[in-house]
Amino acid sequence: ANEAALLAARYNQTEVHQKDFLNAIEKVLLGPERKSHILSKAEKRKTDFSEVKESKYSTQNEFTDTERIVRKAMEKLPEAQREVILLRDFEGYDYKEIGEILHLNESQVKVYIFRARTFLKNYLGSMQNVI
Repeated sequence: ANEAALLAARYNQTEVHQKDFLNAIEKVLLGPERKSHILSKAEKRKTDFSEVKESKYSTQNEFTDTERIVRKAMEKLPEAQREVILLRDFEGYDYKEIGEILHLNESQVKVYIFRARTFLKNYLGSMQNVI
């Protein structure tokens, strides 16, 4: 919520909107863009998701409210949906590559991504009402 409020203030908005939360989530999870740290596709494929420490990619040592909300939402996703979201939205793989990595066909990948995004949108939208 703090990061979303900062983004809204940066654009001279008097209210925090859904797009501000989504942009804040992206900024908090991905951190600042660093082109020198981009992994090749071969290196990305070697990554075991169970071994990834999310705090390693955090821009701060302390968790923000937005981070906690997003982490909680991601934890509620089934493992298959969480993996396709990470590969598609955070790693930038296309549907075919995700299917090859997770041994799924393209239509399964698309369905998992749709369901995960729908869940996250609804979950984060309901959290916005609480905040």
